[in-house]
Amino acid sequence: MERILIAGAGLSGLYVKKYVGNSIIIDKNSKIEIKPNFIDFMLGDNVETSIERHVDMLLKIDSIDFSNRCVISGNKKIEYDKIVVSLGSSFNTSFIKGENFLYKINSERDLNKLIKASKKAEKITVIGAGYLGVELAGAFSDKNVTLIDAADTVLPHLNRKLIERAFMDLNELNIDVRLKTMIDEVNKEYLIANGEKIKSDVTVFAGGFSGNSIINDSIKNRNSRIIVNRYLRSIEYDDVYACGDSMFFDASVPMSGIIARQSGITVAKNLLGIKTEFKPNNFANIIRIKNDYFGMIGNAFVSGGVARFLKKASMAITKNIIR
Repeated sequence: MERILIAGAGLSGLYVKKYVGNSIIIDKNSKIEIKPNFIDFMLGDNVETSIERHVDMLLKIDSIDFSNRCVISGNKKIEYDKIVVSLGSSFNTSFIKGENFLYKINSERDLNKLIKASKKAEKITVIGAGYLGVELAGAFSDKNVTLIDAADTVLPHLNRKLIERAFMDLNELNIDVRLKTMIDEVNKEYLIANGEKIKSDVTVFAGGFSGNSIINDSIKNRNSRIIVNRYLRSIEYDDVYACGDSMFFDASVPMSGIIARQSGITVAKNLLGIKTEFKPNNFANIIRIKNDYFGMIGNAFVSGGVARFLKKASMAITKNIIR
């Protein structure tokens, strides 16, 4: 029997495990962090920010030797016949001078650190006006908030209705939105953007994501995400698959929970011998800015109670898969 390893127990990896029962999932943590709930938690909702998940081998993955088909953890080598890489994402802040002064929310620990710091802050700056950025700006709206992005709009590449609704909410919450603005430097008390000094007690990075850097020097990748073909197999190694935030399929495909689910199922089918092309469909986007829920389901705009219900229902389905 083939030995199939799943490196990383993120959502996409858990979907592979669900359908490929004899696979072995490796991760250093027995819990998965529910990042879509982080904003809800910040706004006082009674939600879980992490839950227990099934992990076959509780090990820290130090590297993957794709040429010799093994995962390396300390002095251990775990061999495989095929591997699925689902190592999740990280924030790419290497281009910012003073990146060590940035707050991020890539984990529960990060979240609690940010909440503690924000309580004492008067001025908060959020870098990045995508999903996370606009939601963070809303969550901090009782402070003096500046939202910065290099793009010419918030929520770039999304439906115009979502962009207009986001601008309306941010304006009503008195968020200072600065677009076409580049960050030059960050330090403890201020940041410099487009040459202007902006006072900031807490500066949060919600900009570009990358994959996991442990694969950078061992396989063809883009921004730490393995370049895959239409079957989500590495273009370099036939025995390597990638899904979720660990795959680079097409620049237009977002890093989202829906894509994680779809890619995990596609990889599972291909491992089971059901040749399946990946056809991404990011059909649902629900955004929360303070107390306003809105989004798109297919081509339909939804808001209010309907949008809130859809977000909660999606999270319930996700938790069921994890457990």
